[in-house]
Amino acid sequence: MAAVIFSASAMLVFAVIGKLNQAQGQSAARLSCALMGKKIMESLSKDVVASTWDSGNMSIGTHSGLTDVQFPGCTAFYVVSDASGARKVVMTVNW
Repeated sequence: MAAVIFSASAMLVFAVIGKLNQAQGQSAARLSCALMGKKIMESLSKDVVASTWDSGNMSIGTHSGLTDVQFPGCTAFYVVSDASGARKVVMTVNW
Protein backbone atom coordinates (compact mmCIF):
# COMPACT_ATOMS: atom_id res chain seq x y z
CA MET A 1 0.00 0.00 0.00
CA ALA A 2 2.81 2.39 0.86
CA ALA A 3 4.43 1.69 -2.52
CA VAL A 4 1.21 2.68 -4.31
CA ILE A 5 0.97 5.95 -2.38
CA PHE A 6 4.64 6.70 -3.00
CA SER A 7 4.31 5.95 -6.73
CA ALA A 8 1.23 8.13 -7.07
CA SER A 9 2.93 10.98 -5.22
CA ALA A 10 6.07 10.68 -7.36
CA MET A 11 4.01 10.73 -10.56
CA LEU A 12 2.20 13.85 -9.37
CA VAL A 13 5.46 15.63 -8.54
CA PHE A 14 6.98 14.79 -11.93
CA ALA A 15 3.83 15.98 -13.73
CA VAL A 16 3.97 19.31 -11.88
CA ILE A 17 7.67 19.74 -12.71
CA GLY A 18 6.93 19.05 -16.39
CA LYS A 19 4.20 21.70 -16.45
CA LEU A 20 6.48 24.24 -14.77
CA ASN A 21 9.20 23.64 -17.36
CA GLN A 22 6.66 24.10 -20.16
CA ALA A 23 5.42 27.38 -18.67
CA GLN A 24 9.00 28.60 -18.22
CA GLY A 25 9.77 27.87 -21.88
CA GLN A 26 6.72 29.77 -23.06
CA SER A 27 7.60 32.74 -20.86
CA ALA A 28 11.14 32.81 -22.22
CA ALA A 29 9.82 32.80 -25.80
CA ARG A 30 7.41 35.66 -25.04
CA LEU A 31 10.15 37.69 -23.40
CA SER A 32 12.51 37.09 -26.32
CA CYS A 33 9.91 38.24 -28.84
CA ALA A 34 9.06 41.29 -26.72
CA LEU A 35 12.75 42.21 -26.80
CA MET A 36 12.72 41.89 -30.59
CA GLY A 37 9.75 44.29 -30.74
CA LYS A 38 11.61 46.73 -28.50
CA LYS A 39 14.66 46.53 -30.76
CA ILE A 40 12.54 47.26 -33.84
CA MET A 41 10.81 50.21 -32.15
CA GLU A 42 14.17 51.63 -31.06
CA SER A 43 15.52 51.34 -34.61
CA LEU A 44 12.51 53.33 -35.86
CA SER A 45 13.50 56.33 -33.75
CA LYS A 46 16.17 57.29 -36.31
CA ASP A 47 13.42 57.47 -38.97
CA VAL A 48 11.38 60.11 -37.13
CA VAL A 49 12.22 62.79 -39.68
CA ALA A 50 9.29 64.53 -41.35
CA SER A 51 11.18 65.05 -44.62
CA THR A 52 11.49 61.28 -45.23
CA TRP A 53 8.20 60.07 -43.78
CA ASP A 54 6.62 59.29 -47.14
CA SER A 55 9.39 56.98 -48.34
CA GLY A 56 11.02 55.34 -45.32
CA ASN A 57 10.14 53.04 -42.46
CA MET A 58 7.69 55.60 -41.12
CA SER A 59 5.59 55.76 -44.30
CA ILE A 60 1.87 55.24 -43.76
CA GLY A 61 0.83 51.62 -44.15
CA THR A 62 1.71 48.13 -42.96
CA HIS A 63 5.33 47.08 -42.67
CA SER A 64 5.46 43.29 -42.32
CA GLY A 65 7.79 40.32 -42.37
CA LEU A 66 10.07 41.66 -39.66
CA THR A 67 12.40 39.06 -38.15
CA ASP A 68 15.76 39.03 -36.42
CA VAL A 69 18.28 36.19 -36.27
CA GLN A 70 18.84 36.91 -32.57
CA PHE A 71 15.19 36.06 -31.90
CA PRO A 72 14.30 32.81 -33.72
CA GLY A 73 10.61 31.97 -33.95
CA CYS A 74 9.50 35.59 -33.63
CA THR A 75 7.87 37.68 -36.33
CA ALA A 76 6.49 41.19 -36.23
CA PHE A 77 4.67 43.78 -38.25
CA TYR A 78 3.73 47.34 -37.57
CA VAL A 79 1.16 49.75 -38.93
CA VAL A 80 1.93 53.44 -39.31
CA SER A 81 -0.96 55.89 -39.43
CA ASP A 82 -1.29 59.67 -39.48
CA ALA A 83 -2.15 61.20 -36.13
CA SER A 84 -2.73 64.92 -36.64
CA GLY A 85 0.58 65.66 -38.34
CA ALA A 86 2.52 63.05 -36.37
CA ARG A 87 2.91 59.33 -36.94
CA LYS A 88 1.35 56.61 -34.83
CA VAL A 89 2.98 53.16 -34.81
CA VAL A 90 1.13 50.04 -33.63
CA MET A 91 3.26 46.90 -33.54
CA THR A 92 2.21 43.27 -33.31
CA VAL A 93 4.75 40.59 -32.35
CA ASN A 94 4.00 36.89 -32.83
CA TRP A 95 5.79 33.92 -31.31
